[in-house]
Amino acid sequence: MQSIEFKVTVKDGIIEIPQAYQNDVIEAEAVKVVVLKKEKKKRIVDTGFLAELASNPIEIENFLSREEANER
Repeated sequence: MQSIEFKVTVKDGIIEIPQAYQNDVIEAEAVKVVVLKKEKKKRIVDTGFLAELASNPIEIENFLSREEANER
């Protein structure tokens, strides 16, 4: 089985085979399709409560530091 690899943008759920490979696919007896989906990067919230807390952390008196917590 011959392998062909290309990158395309999915439009309305349709994957268009590039013109350069269309004849190879049309003439094939059978094809095997493997889809590798590019994951969207998770975005850290830059507005709202979490962003406000990250920008202005709450300081608590007598709270253990990371080092103190690891000593126990």
